[in-house]
Formats: sequence, structure tokens, C-alpha cells
Amino acid sequence: MTIRPVPISRVEKKTALFIVGMVVMLIGAGLVFIEHRSAPIRAAAAQALAAELAAESKAFCEKYGMQAGTQAHASCVADVKAVRDSQAERIRRDQTP
Repeated sequence: MTIRPVPISRVEKKTALFIVGMVVMLIGAGLVFIEHRSAPIRAAAAQALAAELAAESKAFCEKYGMQAGTQAHASCVADVKAVRDSQAERIRRDQTP
């Protein structure tokens, strides 16, 4: 028993191609919509992380006797940031195949 292909008309081919194109366009529009909606959420998360890191750095430096507003405190916060940046770079480098 052999299976013979069913002939497809030109109109059916065009209709199928149109439907596939519409599905692709709808998926693309959905992705654009999701990206548009998630940008403010990502920005807020980045801002919250920055505030948390700043508070941690401030508390760390004050714990070791450097009062906020002094040059020593500003230098300590900059050093803590440099350590964090180096650690983040090492993590990124280790995750890259």
C-alpha cells in the first residue's frame, strides 16, 4: 500500500502561507509588547539593587569606623564597589563558555 500525496491548489498554498505569516506577526507583536512592558520593571529592579548595595556599603564602612560624609567613608565605599565589580566580572567570565 503506497501513500499518494493529496494535490494542493494554489489558493490553499496562499491561504496556508498567509496564516503562517499572521501567526509569526502575532508572535512578534506579542514579544514587542512584553519587552515594552518589562523595561520599567527591569529598571526598577536595577534601581532597587543599586540602593541596596549603597546601603550595604555605607553600613560596612560605618561598622569599621568611617562616618558617612567623610573622605575616608567615600574612599571605603569606592573600594567596596571596586571589589564588587571585580567579583561580578569574574562571575561573568566564569559563566562564558
